[in-house]
Amino acid sequence: MKLPSLRVLIGISAVVVLFAVTPLVIIGGCDILVRGEDPARVITRACEVLKFWGAMVVGAAGPVAPFPQSSVIQSITWDFAGGLPAPGGQALAPGSDLWSSAWLSNGNMYMAWGDGGGFAPGDNTVCRTRFGLDRVTGTPPSFSFTRISGCKADGTGCENAACPGGVCPHNQGCDAPSGSSVNAFGAPVAMIAIGSTLHAILDHNTSTQLHSSTDGGVTWVPMSWSVPRTIGNYVPTTFVQYGANAQGGGAGNSGALDMAPDGSQYVYVYGGKVGDPTRIYLARVSANQIATQSAWQYFTGTSQAPSWGTWTSAQPVLIDTAMNDPLARNLALSSFYSAVYFPVLGRYVVTARAVTIAQLRVYDSPTPWGPWTTAYTSDNWGNYGSINQPTVSLNIIPKFLSADNRTFWMTYSSIGSQAPGDNYNLIKATIGP
Repeated sequence: MKLPSLRVLIGISAVVVLFAVTPLVIIGGCDILVRGEDPARVITRACEVLKFWGAMVVGAAGPVAPFPQSSVIQSITWDFAGGLPAPGGQALAPGSDLWSSAWLSNGNMYMAWGDGGGFAPGDNTVCRTRFGLDRVTGTPPSFSFTRISGCKADGTGCENAACPGGVCPHNQGCDAPSGSSVNAFGAPVAMIAIGSTLHAILDHNTSTQLHSSTDGGVTWVPMSWSVPRTIGNYVPTTFVQYGANAQGGGAGNSGALDMAPDGSQYVYVYGGKVGDPTRIYLARVSANQIATQSAWQYFTGTSQAPSWGTWTSAQPVLIDTAMNDPLARNLALSSFYSAVYFPVLGRYVVTARAVTIAQLRVYDSPTPWGPWTTAYTSDNWGNYGSINQPTVSLNIIPKFLSADNRTFWMTYSSIGSQAPGDNYNLIKATIGP
């Protein structure tokens, strides 16, 4: 066995000293130290240990990716051949993206899309709305969709400004039975069901606002406050949801980890800071007070010592410098797309991306605030690495976790005309041992 050079030993020692002062310095440092060398196996292993603890240490900067491999979710396989659309098949709901889902206490499930006309005969202009909603029946992949709200035949709820001549064309097959100015206001980046109420986060380019519906998505009422797109503001983007059969969860559950002082469940919401898409923040609010801005609390602690306070004291629950996406930075969107609790596995599973649809990340944790591990990572997911399309959505469908939590379904979309594109895409995923 070749002994390590003196330069390597000095380098390792320097890293250890730096680790004691600023732990985050060692992330990736070991790769530099051993590159071009043939150090002893023990030193290589020492570097890996340092990398592990460096990723797990939470200082003022927050926990930084890359994270160690999950011991619970060691692999995920994706069934592109069995997904929708079929390989080489025609795009579904062209122009319509996002496809977040939620289901009410009566068992009804809904999907929301943005900036399109939904399924045929809707397309990128016909029946185009900023916020469309369908009730979904059946089981994946054979869903049936019934239009609830969106673009009406009289032009209400339509995104007319995006259509030729300032008027969107219509078709009786996709005209919505209900719609209002809310449907033309913003795109639904996230949705959740709490009891018999649907809540949606609508992105309006210059601001973000929550809306609620107590009649199954027919009518929507905006909250009295919104978040302007101002540098440094927290922008909510992702609700934490439970899947089926979760203890205290199931249909209509908010995915709360514990109870608020008023006796209702906490709703947890990930979000970003305007101007910095690399940091993910976490807020919580009592389900009974979700409409009260002053009732929102923000995570201010660490994964070992969680605490809550005001936004001015908020600490990120995750940092990934690879998620420096110009689209997310400009729109103030966080890089988390969906967050679902897998009760059998005892893990919160979040989907994220670096920049393009090919750069998929799946992280998991025992709590919404960490400590995080990596369940899956790829820079060529779906062999999409060559198309260079920014990700728009990666939404796990919480209602359809398998009983053993080893199978789940996810909708996804991207920006661009090449597959997967700005359309409805559905895929089944299987978690390995």
